[in-house]
Amino acid sequence: IYRGLSQIDDARDIFAKHSTAEAFNKLSAKNSDFKGWLTIDSTDINNPLYQTVNNTYYVNHNMNKQKSRYGALFIDYRNTLTGENTSENLVIYGQNMDDGTMFGTLSKYQDISFITKHSSISLYLNSNKQNYTVYAVLIMNAVKEDDDGYLFEFTKSTFDNETSFNNWISELNQRNLYNTNIEAVYGDEFLTLATTNNAFDNARLVIVAKKITDNNVSPVYSVNKTPRYPKAWYDERNLKPNYTSSDSSLPEETSS
Repeated sequence: IYRGLSQIDDARDIFAKHSTAEAFNKLSAKNSDFKGWLTIDSTDINNPLYQTVNNTYYVNHNMNKQKSRYGALFIDYRNTLTGENTSENLVIYGQNMDDGTMFGTLSKYQDISFITKHSSISLYLNSNKQNYTVYAVLIMNAVKEDDDGYLFEFTKSTFDNETSFNNWISELNQRNLYNTNIEAVYGDEFLTLATTNNAFDNARLVIVAKKITDNNVSPVYSVNKTPRYPKAWYDERNLKPNYTSSDSSLPEETSS
């Protein structure tokens, strides 16, 4: 554990003491899978990001490719990071560690006082800094069986057309733990952070942030009193879901 965490501290030291371009070169030399850096101010999230050919390797390997229960923060292997086909929704995964390291901090986004103070997320890719504002916080299922055979594709990386985008946003809004004044329109770009959660067995906590544009407004959040959860969430609490599988409020392509 000490070895793994000290490696992250070494990477942070490199990132803090060099220009972004120099830091990227040094970290890439240590591990060619290095692709970026993620920071949420005033939290423990200030970590390098890696990407390989699958979404399993860095679950239990650290930044130096050594076995570790902490793993490393990693980008979905299906995401394209450069060029004309850059993914419109970049997805990053990390372990939910009890000591608050890796993505352990994300659980705090279930508290409105936390999201209000930590709505800004910074992502560095190819030495360029990109800023995001938290748009949605979701409790999700990882397998279809936990939601009557349905799995909302929060990892969707590109949108074929405006209808596809609007349907995705509509479902985000239904599942969002918060109401917000942030608007999302076709052409916006997103950053999604995903980790495990204890809401029910095999649950996921998902944070979706919108890339900041010149006309971005200061975010305001309020609690959504009736978010849609996976059916397993209701089963865990012996509650009846506040929707049906044929709920007409869901986009047709997303109904189970």
